[in-house]
Formats: sequence, C-alpha cells, structure tokens
Amino acid sequence: RRVHGYWSGILLSIVGEYQSTTDQLKNAFVMREHFDRALALNPSPNGTCYHVVGMWCFTFADMSWVSRKAAAMLFASPPTSTYDEALKFFLLAESVEPNFYVKNA
Repeated sequence: RRVHGYWSGILLSIVGEYQSTTDQLKNAFVMREHFDRALALNPSPNGTCYHVVGMWCFTFADMSWVSRKAAAMLFASPPTSTYDEALKFFLLAESVEPNFYVKNA
C-alpha cells in the first residue's frame, strides 16, 4: 500500500506543533497536497487515509471568520474547506472500514 503520503502529512502536522503560526499555515497547504497525492496513488485507501483528510477539512472549516481574518493579516491566508467536504471524507472512511474510528460513528 502507498500510504507514505499520509505519513508525510501527519508528520508535518506533528512538527507544526513546534513551529511558528506562519510555518504551520504554510505547511497546511503542503499537508493537503500530500494527502491528496496519497489518495490518488492508493487504489484502495483504508479508513484512516480518508479520516486524516476529513480532519484537515474540518479544522479549516471550523476556523472562525475572525480567526481567518486575523491569520491573514498577521501571518498568511489559511487554507479553506467546508463542513460538507469534511463530512464527505468521514463518510468515505466509514464506508471502506465501518466502525474503524468511534468518533466517526
């Protein structure tokens, strides 16, 4: 299985906890690229693969307008997503691996 792209994205997320907000925002775009590339290259992704993309989408969909504007003024424009996009990936995770993650159910 080709899951290295997911791990690259996940590791960027972990490293981001120790970086500046600007670097975290820049890496968020790179994380999504890794996740998307991994999904494109993996003919049969598991639930976790879809779940991490759903979490990424949810994080940026859940960002308030005030936080988004403040980040854009002080650091860099954050990525955008929607709750519908996050839900799509959470449902895909459940469809390929039912009950794999309790928080999805």
